[in-house]
Parts: sequence; structure tokens; C-alpha cells
Amino acid sequence: MTIEVFREKWLGIQADGSSNAMIRGDSTHPLPFFIGYDQQKRLKFMLLSEFEPRSLGKSRSIDVAARQRQDNKWAICFMLAEGKLQEEFIYLCWDLFESSRIRRTSMDGVSFVLERFAKWQRLMELGYSGLLSLSEVKGLLGELIFLARYALGRYGAVVALQGWLGPDKADRDFVFSASWSQ
Repeated sequence: MTIEVFREKWLGIQADGSSNAMIRGDSTHPLPFFIGYDQQKRLKFMLLSEFEPRSLGKSRSIDVAARQRQDNKWAICFMLAEGKLQEEFIYLCWDLFESSRIRRTSMDGVSFVLERFAKWQRLMELGYSGLLSLSEVKGLLGELIFLARYALGRYGAVVALQGWLGPDKADRDFVFSASWSQ
């Protein structure tokens, strides 16, 4: 689902404030995501889980909570605290929604979503000055050279890019199925 379709679907929900107004994000998605509004008419993104989530991150802009429902499932809810960040919140939720589409089990999917949300939090906490530091530029150049001279030819573009671990200060920059490369 494109971000535009996701946004239009969400913003098309009528929030009256008397109760939660939620709809299923996509019936073809393997995880039960719901989008809508809470009783305070805040944007709300919810994932149902069979088990209690281990830990939830905290944010100044996003309220995160997990509550056990009457059917013993857990509702993991992300609510936008500040309305001025609506577009950013929708984009974050769309990313969590779409990037988890390949997860096939509830446990794997919920863990993935919470870990990805934590990565988003770290990214947002760092802020953005518009420039990379000298060491970040060197690291990025090294990764691009490795991709161009080795990984793309050996693994192809999709596998090479999926092997990149991202800017999370891991021991290695790339991991492929049979080996680690730096």
C-alpha cells in the first residue's frame, strides 16, 4: 500500500470523540493493524498481539501503551500527542505497517515493529543538522565503495542492500546469509 493510499484511508475515518474510531489497516496484511482515532480525537495506530510486549519505548511526541483486552489479546497503541506532527506520525506508522508485511508470526511481527519503532525514536532524538560529520562521511564512502566493488557484483542489488545493517553502530556494516563482511 502506498503512503498516499494509507494516509487517505486514515484521514477518511470519521472521529466523533465519543469512542475509538478504528478500522483494519489492510485485511491482506499478516498482522492485525488498526488505524483511526482515540477518544481525544488523536491519531491512533494499534497492533494486536497474542502476548504481552516486552518493552515499549517512550517519546515526547508519541504516547505508547499496551493494554490487555477482554479477549486476552494485547493492544499495542501508538497515539500522536502533538497534532502538528500528523504527517510525520502517519509516515512512521506506514513504515511500521509496510516493513512488517513480510513477518508471518505474531511474535516475530510484534518484536520487529517494536524494534523498528525504537530505531525511529533514536533517529528522531539525534536530530538533524543537515550535515554528516567527517567520520560519518568516511563511513558512508567506505560502505558505498564496498557495495560498488564487491557486494553488488557478488549478491545483486536487492540482497546487497538488504545485507546492510544501517547506521546502528553494529560490529559489521553488512551481513549476508553465509558470512559477515565489513
